[in-house]
Amino acid sequence: MNNLKNGKTPGMDGIHGEFIKHLGPKGTKVLTRLFNKCLFSGDTDKLSSEIPAAWRCSLLVPIPKIDENGKQKGIRPIAICSSMGKTWERVICNRLVHHLESLDKLHDGQYGGRATRSAQDVFVILTQTIHDAWGKKIK
Repeated sequence: MNNLKNGKTPGMDGIHGEFIKHLGPKGTKVLTRLFNKCLFSGDTDKLSSEIPAAWRCSLLVPIPKIDENGKQKGIRPIAICSSMGKTWERVICNRLVHHLESLDKLHDGQYGGRATRSAQDVFVILTQTIHDAWGKKIK
């Protein structure tokens, strides 16, 4: 929940990210129960994925592209999404990654979206591989 950015326009549900970030322990517990209820039906072994429609809706806002002469040269659409929907998606993503990592189902070369890896790791590995290859050619 701390990944939500401050000062962003709320989605159509009107809930600001700051509200979600500052729920506190009791509010977080209630939100967790709500998310679990959305994820599972009455039978806890059966996925239901029934989420409120407001979490899936976004407001599409056209932003004009202006060229160096001050003339409009096109439109860049942005989608203003629900903060609750963004939080829900982050929870699902984190649960899915955790589950796949616990089963060792992610390829060792997968660096995106993993807490213990970063793009910087890829650059270090690539740089070392190139350095090693140059070292072998010189000898």
